[in-house]
This record gives sequence, C-alpha cells and structure tokens, in this order.
Amino acid sequence: MGLWIEKEKPSDAENLAEAISEAIQTAIQLGPDVNEKGVPWNGPRFVSNLILAVTAQPGDQLSSKSLKYHSEKGRNVFDVIAIIAIQLGVEQGLKIYEEDYLEAEILIRKAKENSND
Repeated sequence: MGLWIEKEKPSDAENLAEAISEAIQTAIQLGPDVNEKGVPWNGPRFVSNLILAVTAQPGDQLSSKSLKYHSEKGRNVFDVIAIIAIQLGVEQGLKIYEEDYLEAEILIRKAKENSND
C-alpha cells in the first residue's frame, strides 16, 4: 500500500483557506464557550496515512474534549487551528509529491520500454 488510503488530487488552496477561516470565525463567535462547545469542521478530512499516524482528523481535534485537553497543555483554539492548517499544508505537499512522482515513474517506465525495442 502506498502513502494514501485512496488516491486524491491536491485540494484547491482557496477551499482549504475557507475551511480554516470558517473555523476561526466560529471560534471567535463562541468566545469563552469554545472549549465547552467545540468548533465544527466543514473542511477536508486527512487521507494520508503519514498524517493520520500522528494526528486525529481536524473535526476531532476541534471537539470539546480535544480543546479541553489542549487548554490543559497551554494551547488555545487558535493554536489548534494553526496546527490543522500546517497539517493540511503538509498533506497537500505529500499529494503533490506523490502525483508528480507517479507521473515521473510512468514516463521512466515508458522510456525504458522504448529503449528495449
């Protein structure tokens, strides 16, 4: 099995930014109740096994239970949202790398096949 549960193209950067912005706006609206209520996540889920090996899905990271845990560790909801943004960026990079790598691999195989003819 490769790096992915399923093959996905990189997400549109504007969609990622919109999901992060929405989470920030909701956190601001919830104010002091944010840790009690959690922040709904309407953005993409992680699909990279490499990311999922070290973190939970964004929606789970923004749950009330998780935000209370982060609060005990000195992190606030905006720290958690920043972490999610970084993780989404890393996953984007992995998707782009894998996509480029697979395309290059196909070209190399074709070149080898043609040289053997």
